[in-house]
Amino acid sequence: MKHFLMGVAAAGLALTPAGAQESRPQISLESARTMQQACLDYAAEHDLGVAIAIYDNAGILVAYSRMDGASLAAQDLSQWKGQSAARYRSPTQRSADWDMPNLPHIATIGGGLPIFDAEANPLGGIGVSGAPVAEDIACGMAALAAAGLTSERPTG
Repeated sequence: MKHFLMGVAAAGLALTPAGAQESRPQISLESARTMQQACLDYAAEHDLGVAIAIYDNAGILVAYSRMDGASLAAQDLSQWKGQSAARYRSPTQRSADWDMPNLPHIATIGGGLPIFDAEANPLGGIGVSGAPVAEDIACGMAALAAAGLTSERPTG
C-alpha cells in the first residue's frame, strides 16, 4: 500500500500543470520572419550584403539569413551580436562601453539590438552584420519597426 501511495503521489506531481511555471512572452516565428524580411529589404535597397540572426529571450536562434555576397564572417558576427542583445537586453553598441569583454557571449560592437514588445516584455535580440556598424543598426531598427517592436524597454 505504501508503494501504491508513493506512486499516486509521483503521478500527481507529474500531472501538475505547466502553468505553475512562469510564462513569459516569446517572439513568434511570424514576427521573426517579418523582421528578417524587413532587414533583407532594407539591405537590398541600400546595396548591402548582411547576415541577420534573431534570437528568443532564452538566447535560442529563431531565424537566420545570410544574403548572397555577405561575408562569411558576417554569419558569426550577426549571431554573436543577436545572442548578446537577447541575453543582456541591451544594444551591443552600449555593451561595448561596459568594459567587460570577458562576460560570456557579450558583443562589443554595434549591430545587436534587444527586442521588446509594447508592454516592455523582453522577447529576444536581433544581430545584423556585414555592413558598416551604422547600417547594421539601421537594418535592425527597420526590422523591429516592421514587426511593431522596439529596442528600448518602454517606460510608463
